[in-house]
Amino acid sequence: MDNRTIDEVRKNEDKLINEIELLEQENKIYKEVIDNLKDKLMEYFEVGRDSYFYVLTRDKSAFAYGTMSFDDFIEFSEEQVDDIVDFLKEVDMNKIGDRVVAIRDSNENEVNIYGYGKYLGEKKCPKLAGLLNPCIELENGKIVWGCECWWGNADRIEKEIIKSKRVNVVEVEHE
Repeated sequence: MDNRTIDEVRKNEDKLINEIELLEQENKIYKEVIDNLKDKLMEYFEVGRDSYFYVLTRDKSAFAYGTMSFDDFIEFSEEQVDDIVDFLKEVDMNKIGDRVVAIRDSNENEVNIYGYGKYLGEKKCPKLAGLLNPCIELENGKIVWGCECWWGNADRIEKEIIKSKRVNVVEVEHE
């Protein structure tokens, strides 16, 4: 290998190391958010204190028949909080770098999209006087802001919204 190739490999290595460090930092922040969420839910439902929150284990229509009893309830506990947190973890949240699609508008026959791109995270949006807003870098290099479109995970949007509609790619109105 010549020196130029070795330098290129080192640069690529440095980029990968930086990306890994960023991902580790994001994962740490994500874990802190989840832990904080659990603590707040535990506090809200007063789990571990003299809580009077209960979960109905039967269909509520049993009330109409007069067959409901105290045995049909369980006390709300940390187990239910864990279930809520696990459910929220499964919500399809977009992460920095995810492939997304930005939609201008849609009707029953067609969808007008600004295009596909990469979610860059929350950035200071000049259209909103510097307030944070989702920022999407389209494949053509243009930027579109969350306040300008409907957007989300490309695979999910294709399945749930685009389906068999005609897709028109439209220009971003600013730049």
